[in-house]
Amino acid sequence: MEHNRCRICGSEGWKVLPITLGNHLKEEYWGLIDSDFHFCPSPECDVVYFNNVSGVYFRKSELRRRVGIKEKDEPKPVCYCNRVTERDLLAALRESGSFEKALEITGAGKGGWCIITNPSGRCCEWHLRNYGEVGKRGKEVKS
Repeated sequence: MEHNRCRICGSEGWKVLPITLGNHLKEEYWGLIDSDFHFCPSPECDVVYFNNVSGVYFRKSELRRRVGIKEKDEPKPVCYCNRVTERDLLAALRESGSFEKALEITGAGKGGWCIITNPSGRCCEWHLRNYGEVGKRGKEVKS
């Protein structure tokens, strides 16, 4: 198995910095943090961070906050820097009729502290694009 693939679900993950893990893991797990952890982006997988070298896997229950893409129920965070939930973004999308305007209304994707605030260690833009596609298709979205 590849170093960057989650051994639980097989999804390709990406490296996250120790500062990201330290901000999201419960304090009792801080001693296990090193520089070889990856984020698992699969919504179906309960693993959030994995290190295939050491065999350490952190699940949702071992984190201090919710991971939006891994949640089924609200609140589902989509932008951690500006505390925007899926419900906030979808309401702004319905109200404005435009994905770009919805981003302006909510401030989603404009925080700049993603490496610390977002469990993925990345800007939420990669995840927000999914909502832009919903808006382009004009599909009714659940709130």
